[in-house]
Amino acid sequence: MLAATLAELSGPARAPLRLLACHRAVAWAAAAVLAYGTNGLLRSADLAHGLVVWGWAWLLPVFVLDRRLAAARRHAQERVVARMEARLTAAAPAAPGD
Repeated sequence: MLAATLAELSGPARAPLRLLACHRAVAWAAAAVLAYGTNGLLRSADLAHGLVVWGWAWLLPVFVLDRRLAAARRHAQERVVARMEARLTAAAPAAPGD
């Protein structure tokens, strides 16, 4: 299944997904620090009171990439299961009544 997931993530367009897969915790931590920092900066400049949406916007790209990674894993798992089912049906002997 790991090989199928890696095949799903191959190609230059999916480089951010591979980077997120390798450094998932760091990406979430960096996005959280940026979100809290942005909120703090907006509050200290009296541009906002409390938590604002603009600060939390840093988490959106990481969340989207995380969901795409989960979809790639799910799709790879479905491909592996379909391949295994095909092998099992091809290897199964025909029943006498068929």
